[in-house]
Amino acid sequence: MVCIHGLNASLATYERVVPVLCRAGLRVLAYDLCGFGLSSPPRKGRLDHHTCAEQLLALLAAIGTPLEEKVCLFGFSMGGVIAIEFARRYPDRCAKGLLVAPGGLLKKSETPCHNLVFKVLRRRFGGGCFVCCVAALAHCCACAIRRHMRGKAMFPVDACHPQHFEDISRVNTDRFAWNPGRAAKSYLSAIRHMPLWEEYFGGVYEEVAASSVPVLFMWGDSDNTVPWQEAGSAVNRLFSPYGRSCIIIPNAGHAILVECPEIVGNCAVAWFRDFSDPPWLQCLADWKMPVRVNLSEQENGLEPEPDVVGAQH
Repeated sequence: MVCIHGLNASLATYERVVPVLCRAGLRVLAYDLCGFGLSSPPRKGRLDHHTCAEQLLALLAAIGTPLEEKVCLFGFSMGGVIAIEFARRYPDRCAKGLLVAPGGLLKKSETPCHNLVFKVLRRRFGGGCFVCCVAALAHCCACAIRRHMRGKAMFPVDACHPQHFEDISRVNTDRFAWNPGRAAKSYLSAIRHMPLWEEYFGGVYEEVAASSVPVLFMWGDSDNTVPWQEAGSAVNRLFSPYGRSCIIIPNAGHAILVECPEIVGNCAVAWFRDFSDPPWLQCLADWKMPVRVNLSEQENGLEPEPDVVGAQH
């Protein structure tokens, strides 16, 4: 199985979940996306989901994965976008997908700093110059930035109790300060080019939903980065007609992989290893996304309207 991390992160995102997976006998590949962690930015092309999908394909070839062997995709946040893009391009290489609070389903209208993101950063002309200017400034001021950020927790974890994860926040801060110019460029480039909104990526989700690749979702009920209240309607509309499930973890934020590693890891093991024990099957049934049937539409021979409320436990 392949673990794909999110924005401004690294393979360390999965450090608390991987032991759970390995104890169950799963072979796990966790890696840094282009431009993040210890991976270099792409030499050619831009930092988008196409580049990252091809990076994963090249990595599988580099470690000798046979072409006929299917992989399981475990995508978190922005990593969910990459997992879905890979599944769309190479459905014959994918066995299953587990998406934890994935990107690509947010609403443009709800985006913080809307004008900066869409009128500056993502503009066809000018956005690239903005990224380069910020990256150059961060590079020139690297020494001052490192001194200012050293030992501080400046990237708080989106958790119900963020004070419990200050050690992780410090590590994230240190990783950014290690090379602030590159970190800033990769972060802004990903926001500029990645389709993190439903308006850009909903069609790809729809294509994968109708494909042969089964997908399971997991979400924290207190996620403030990719809120279920915002993305849930799209998930229900696209995946409920195919009987998919979304497991909602109570009292968990976006950092669900560090808040609830045992729960997430055990669910991943059960999903990827096709457990057929009654408790797991009941869990999937309890969290199955319902389809609300509109009687008037049904009488007219129209497709039922998906329930946009979400699974309730």
